[in-house]
Amino acid sequence: MMSANNTVLKFFGIFFIGAFIFYAIGNYLIESQIHNLENLSAINQQKNQMLIGALLITFLHTLTNIGLVVILFSAFKDVFNIQAYAYLATTLISTILLAIGGICLVLIIPVSEWANTYNQQLLDKLLQKGQFYFYQFGMMLWCIGGLIMCNILIQTRVVPKWLSVWGFIGYVVFMAGCLFEIFGVAIGTYTSIVGGLFEITLSLVAIFKGFRSP
Repeated sequence: MMSANNTVLKFFGIFFIGAFIFYAIGNYLIESQIHNLENLSAINQQKNQMLIGALLITFLHTLTNIGLVVILFSAFKDVFNIQAYAYLATTLISTILLAIGGICLVLIIPVSEWANTYNQQLLDKLLQKGQFYFYQFGMMLWCIGGLIMCNILIQTRVVPKWLSVWGFIGYVVFMAGCLFEIFGVAIGTYTSIVGGLFEITLSLVAIFKGFRSP
């Protein structure tokens, strides 16, 4: 039996949507400045915007991600002990990797202050590449955790089976997209759509309808 009621699981949905929004906005605020500025010294003029983006990714996204993961883990750990701990481990490590990726981007600010032009360009590329790999590997781990979550949802039937199957397919597709990205095929954004829509739908179900009794 699930050990968390639907009142608590509403926060799972709220945190899920919050994490999605915080990362998307934070990443946009940072990368829109990096990619649109040829002279990295000009980044100092947009420092506040980049710092806000870093705060969203490394702090608010991390907190909401941890919150939703802990809530779902607490709900299923008594019955699905091994699967619940596997879900907890993969998603928490994923969250840490995404936070480190955000830090890589914001480190471009101090680089722009003290490095010379050549070093700026070199370090900028290294930091962006570091963020790229942290993101891809982080999201692959998130997908593995998502597959574990969907397997639990299928077994408990706390949500309609079609929704769980949708999530399973979405995470497989997105994980494949991350692998393609690592090998130079830029399709990750497109492959994230199915899984992203599933997460939003699951969050709305948790908030407004609640989970069924298992």
